[in-house]
Amino acid sequence: MKIKRALLLAAVLFAMTLPLFAVSVTVEWNWVQNDSDVRYFRYQVDGEAEDGWTVVDSSVTNYTAKGLDGSQSYTLYLQQSYDGVYWSQSASSASQPVVPQTAELEEPVVTEEPAAVEAAVEEEPAAVVEEAGTEEEPAVQEPSVAEVEEIAPVAVTPSQPVKEPGSFKFVLSFAGGVGLNNIGEELDYDYQAVIGLGFEDMVANSIMGWDLKLNLGFSALPVYGIENTTFDNLFDLGLYRKAMFADLMTGVNFKAGSTQFYLDGGARLLMNYGQNDSDALFSLGKFDARVQITGLLGFRWNIGWFNLGLEGQYVYDYIDNVHTVTPRLLFGFSF
Repeated sequence: MKIKRALLLAAVLFAMTLPLFAVSVTVEWNWVQNDSDVRYFRYQVDGEAEDGWTVVDSSVTNYTAKGLDGSQSYTLYLQQSYDGVYWSQSASSASQPVVPQTAELEEPVVTEEPAAVEAAVEEEPAAVVEEAGTEEEPAVQEPSVAEVEEIAPVAVTPSQPVKEPGSFKFVLSFAGGVGLNNIGEELDYDYQAVIGLGFEDMVANSIMGWDLKLNLGFSALPVYGIENTTFDNLFDLGLYRKAMFADLMTGVNFKAGSTQFYLDGGARLLMNYGQNDSDALFSLGKFDARVQITGLLGFRWNIGWFNLGLEGQYVYDYIDNVHTVTPRLLFGFSF
């Protein structure tokens, strides 16, 4: 009989402690699409590992996790994207642990019930079994609490996704250099100044993009050569053969962090080629135009919206069989 009572007491104690370890919960996280251009969300519970994300389209605005340990807290990390390539910073929201109500059950286990059972053993053995079963019945039924799933909705507010560098950029640049050409029997030099209008990343991914560029420039070739140019006559425009040009080019750029390389090709429209009889910056007194072939190779360092760079341009005049190579320094702004 004592063995039966001991087993019954053990069962009561087990039933009382079971809810502390067996509460199973379901946690639901909800969020909203606060930008109509967002096409994708991705989420991950308790981590931001690169290979741990679950990607869904923007029509999905909730996630439910079942069978979680109710005594633990769980955090959902959420990001959003316009193109599925570049993602926003993570927004996060944590669930709260569920603590079972066990204070009333623990009290008889610690002090009173064992003594009460032993006292009953000596006086009424049969009644003790019956009475113990009756009094402890509610405690034995408590394990059913472990089978109930608690639902705890948690709202998540996603942050704005990053559009760069996959989105279109407009670049305004200013460049200057000295060109080397074979116009005469010997090598000649000319000064060049260029304003560039760049439409970059019209089509792009994380490492490269397609560009369209328009460069407007002015060149001045000293009549008596650079070696005979002094500070006194440096700004005497009558001593230069002046020309204006416009380059229309297309090409690709390659990105590595804040560094960018680009390769372009296209055509140059050269106007007033060889003009040297005017003190004006540009004159229509002698106007002619010709088309030349050009290519551009450059390097640029992007510092936020400001950039610095170095580029080299090659121009071929197939009419006069003239080759010109011009290194240039540049700075600019990205919008």
